[in-house]
Amino acid sequence: MNLPNQLTSLRILLMPLTFYLVFQNSPSLFLSGYVLATLVGFTDYFDGYLARRYGIVTKFGKFLDPLADKIFVVILFLYFLSLHALPSWFVILVLIRELAMTDLRILVRQERRDIRVNLLGKRKALFQYILLFHLGFLRWLELIHEPLLGLARNVALFTKEFLVILVTFFTVFSMVYYLWMNRDILWKKELTIS
Repeated sequence: MNLPNQLTSLRILLMPLTFYLVFQNSPSLFLSGYVLATLVGFTDYFDGYLARRYGIVTKFGKFLDPLADKIFVVILFLYFLSLHALPSWFVILVLIRELAMTDLRILVRQERRDIRVNLLGKRKALFQYILLFHLGFLRWLELIHEPLLGLARNVALFTKEFLVILVTFFTVFSMVYYLWMNRDILWKKELTIS
């Protein structure tokens, strides 16, 4: 197994421990989970970078890497939704996009093609991780009973709202782009079903 696939596998193995720690109401356990989640997020970047840089992209990696990323991000967004840190419409939109992309990947693979990650998809992932990092920091401050006061609170809330808007933009437009670029396959499937 090559290094990018090893990093993806490591990320999957670390997820249960990460989620367990993050879901705790203990500041120290949450902080440990927060640090681990940040490391898990970095492995998502590095495994893809290494695979492309050294030309060791495999079918296993192309399947497992996006799946691991989706599971990680969606579960954390659902966690922050349960804390009322995110609006429900936002999490529903993310879920719709990820389910649509999973279905599209299956259809595209049946046609012996691949979905190449483009700039929109990369930016979507980047801003998702930045939003999660920001939400995690705010959650840790809440757990240690260190409220943000005055200007700092306003900046933190503005930053969160701005990141939600950015993630929403890239979520919608990356999905539209991928669907449009694979419209021939979708059209063929629609004709087959009809």
